[in-house]
Amino acid sequence: MDRSVIQLTNVYDKTGVGNYSRWVNIATGKYSKMYLMGASNNSGNLPTVEKVIPLKMPFTANWWFENHLPSFAYVKFSKYLSNKKKKEPIIVHSLSHSVPFIENKIDIITFHDVISLKMPDNYRPEFSRLLKSNFHKYSHVEHAVTTTNYVKKDLENYGYPGTIHVIGYPVDPEFNDLNNKQSVRKLLNLPEGKKIILSVSSAEPRKNLRAIRKLMQTISDDYILVRVGKGIDADIVFDNLEPTQLNTIYNAADVFLSPSLEEGFGLPAIEAMACGLPVVLSDRDFFHEVAGNAAIFVDPLNVDSIKAGVQEAVTNSMDLKSKGKDRANYFSFEKFAKSMEELYALF
Repeated sequence: MDRSVIQLTNVYDKTGVGNYSRWVNIATGKYSKMYLMGASNNSGNLPTVEKVIPLKMPFTANWWFENHLPSFAYVKFSKYLSNKKKKEPIIVHSLSHSVPFIENKIDIITFHDVISLKMPDNYRPEFSRLLKSNFHKYSHVEHAVTTTNYVKKDLENYGYPGTIHVIGYPVDPEFNDLNNKQSVRKLLNLPEGKKIILSVSSAEPRKNLRAIRKLMQTISDDYILVRVGKGIDADIVFDNLEPTQLNTIYNAADVFLSPSLEEGFGLPAIEAMACGLPVVLSDRDFFHEVAGNAAIFVDPLNVDSIKAGVQEAVTNSMDLKSKGKDRANYFSFEKFAKSMEELYALF
């Protein structure tokens, strides 16, 4: 790299954008610095974090003001970027369009999805409006990164005029096949005589959790539901897990189920595949692109189709396990790091 990179994020927790920030940070940390815009958590998980830029005004705790009225630190940071760009060649990459926009300073924007435009009811009204406003601001940035050709097409349909680079999420190396389901179930105190259906997601309406609820009302008692996340009653519920803990749960299950109606990528499906877990997904374009031929696809609005898919996945588990691992290898961290380096080399 003949120039340095400044990356901007606003989260680095266990959400999609948070994980992405961590991956980008680790992949490019030798020649980049990351700034946290408004983050309030401990930045120790990001080894090359340069600084936290507080957005909260000292005289208000109002949500609207915090997200619309620039803080003194924000204004100062904007001037810092202007001066730095004048003195040396740098690339400024905003890692999400939820990150506060800085006029005329951004070279690359990562759009993870356009769900806030397609399905605004999935978010709080004020957050949906903020994302919509930021989308139009970031549409003036000449280069965008997204994770699938599905989202690339969405961006084009919503009028993004710039160059779009598709770089898929990587599978965290923490996710792997432990090859000992019985001992893992004992460790987690999960029943050994049941087939475990695993659901991992947020509780947003697009995740279609009602379909899982209906499934569990009709499928035989041989199956139980293990849920990672909120939003649905399950036989066993986990939440707020570290990757190593989630890896253990993937390894304890018999089938992963996601009847989602809209995704930008759908990373838990690939994580499950990396752990050797058969996967059942919505028959939707975004999942076909990501999963290839390594999943069972079902009608997410038809409980009989979902039930048949779950049962087929259990029956054909060995074939799906093999195909799934091959597919997960396609999304390696090494490939992701190389793609990010190639992107920055274009500038």
